[in-house]
Amino acid sequence: HARGIALARAGQSSGATVKEHWMDTERALLSQMRELEPDACAEYLSFVRATIRTNNRLLESSPLPHDNEVTLLAVDRDVHGLGVGTVLLDAAVSHLSSLGATRAHLYTDSNCSWKFYELHGFKRTATHRANREERRHDMPRESFLYELDLTA
Repeated sequence: HARGIALARAGQSSGATVKEHWMDTERALLSQMRELEPDACAEYLSFVRATIRTNNRLLESSPLPHDNEVTLLAVDRDVHGLGVGTVLLDAAVSHLSSLGATRAHLYTDSNCSWKFYELHGFKRTATHRANREERRHDMPRESFLYELDLTA
């Protein structure tokens, strides 16, 4: 059984066909969501848009490039503390480094284990505190941008 997942993105997306495939999949999924649960779909899209706006604000306040991102790290709660997250984070960072990245970044928030990233050498470079409107969309109280120097 899988107990975690890590995704990382280096440089610009390679291959328009891959990007187009995911965009087509997303459109199909949203279309189905709208048919089944229009209110839930609208709420989900509102949350996604608010998250994107927040992440863009965090990145704009930083000198970091828009690439070389650890886009996802998730570990099953049943295996927290057993090193699964460390192995996955190391794999994501190694992947970025092997592609020539000298810096990596990731987004996290006050609802997640942000201290984990600090223990693994990431430095917080920006913080965003959610306003009332963002909190209404279930945004976390604070969102963070972290970076890691891959040359160290």
